[in-house]
Amino acid sequence: MGVVNSNMGIQNRLDKVYDELQKLNKRIDNLILPSTPEVKETTNGAFTLKSVANMIWWTKDEKAARYRIKLFASVNGEDWDEIDVIEVDRERAYWVFSDLPKSIRFKAEVIVENRNGEPIGSALINI
Repeated sequence: MGVVNSNMGIQNRLDKVYDELQKLNKRIDNLILPSTPEVKETTNGAFTLKSVANMIWWTKDEKAARYRIKLFASVNGEDWDEIDVIEVDRERAYWVFSDLPKSIRFKAEVIVENRNGEPIGSALINI
């Protein structure tokens, strides 16, 4: 007559619980940790503008005295309203927008201006 190990049944159940916990952790990680974000990019001549989530960045222009960012919002994706204008020093080539609601669509236009305040380049991108 064989010896019955009373811990075997418990161990099998613990292994199943452990496997289920691993699956649940993987699902939670997929919800919390986003996959690699999509980089959007648009180019107008030598000027390139990129965005990921609520951040935009662009190629610097040696002739630029400053960059002007215009922020546009739309509820339906068709009627766009200019809601903000931001002046950025020529040494900075990025901007991060904070507190943008997810229920509204946004676009940003970056305008390159020379020392006379004249536009010398621009690009528009979805945020």
